[in-house]
Amino acid sequence: MKRSVLFLPLLLLAGCQGPSFVGTWTSEVDMNVSKVPVTLTVKQDGTWTGTMKTKGISTPMMQIPAMTATADGAWKVDGDSLTWTGSNATVTDAPPIVMPFKSKVEEEVKTGINRWNTAKIKFPDAKTAELTLQSGDKVTLTRVTAS
Repeated sequence: MKRSVLFLPLLLLAGCQGPSFVGTWTSEVDMNVSKVPVTLTVKQDGTWTGTMKTKGISTPMMQIPAMTATADGAWKVDGDSLTWTGSNATVTDAPPIVMPFKSKVEEEVKTGINRWNTAKIKFPDAKTAELTLQSGDKVTLTRVTAS
């Protein structure tokens, strides 16, 4: 009986941690001319992977072909602060016209990720995470699966 009483506070604390950021999430990134769907998988070990697929965007000022970008990095939540870094970015499914600029596009993806490097995070419910970036911009993530 004494052992179960000793473990009760630990069980209560474990239940009070709140929602976890670990899992698979979807969102949209505003590329100024279009919103691009993003899928993120946030892992317990402090790493993440993500995929972004552009549909092809054409405006009078620019043309962005359809392609897929994948990236990975590290994350950490401390209280309501999220620290997020990008380590690698790879562009695939790009048309031949992009290939001479592939490394530049990959570097831009990585730079874009690292612009999000610090954010405030809150969980209005178990299926939603709201990020407030340093710029003041807000990003809403929708949970697909919990891990």
